[in-house]
Amino acid sequence: QSHTDCLELSASQTPVLSLEQSQQAFQRLRWKPTSQSARRWVILTDIDHVSEAVGNSILKLIEEPPPNTLVVMTSSHPDEILPTIRSRAVEFRWHRITYDEMDEAITKSFPTLSPTARRVIILQSAGRPGRAIELAQHPELMAERWSLVQILIRGLQSGRWPQRHDWTVGDLDEAEVIIRDALL
Repeated sequence: QSHTDCLELSASQTPVLSLEQSQQAFQRLRWKPTSQSARRWVILTDIDHVSEAVGNSILKLIEEPPPNTLVVMTSSHPDEILPTIRSRAVEFRWHRITYDEMDEAITKSFPTLSPTARRVIILQSAGRPGRAIELAQHPELMAERWSLVQILIRGLQSGRWPQRHDWTVGDLDEAEVIIRDALL
């Protein structure tokens, strides 16, 4: 549940964000902000996934935003953002933090963790502080992730993938992250 003055839309949602959905959502922005806030926020995630029609709708929003409205767009692949949108945006690049920075932060936040546990968390989080905190707070996630890593390794070694019918969307998302991290 988001704040009443914050509109969050994901371009990679299923079903895919349609032009009609984006226009209806943007129409909400014409309303006045609630008394709780002087600003209205629009957060558009995975902006690189939008269709050209939705992109044109977004373009109109960023060219003529309602008063007191801030538009934030995110993308894992900025080169794939429609050029008309990208040319009107201010780009901020977030870089993963180093191993030493992660070690210092985790040691400070979780002083009872063993050096081995810290190392595993740092490696599994791949420079993402939020993921490191989540793993430190929920050690069972590390075991689940390690299980997925083992399945992926066996599949890569044998060329055959285990027949699992109980894979969840979360498992598949996590497998994608593991593979991406391994390739970086």
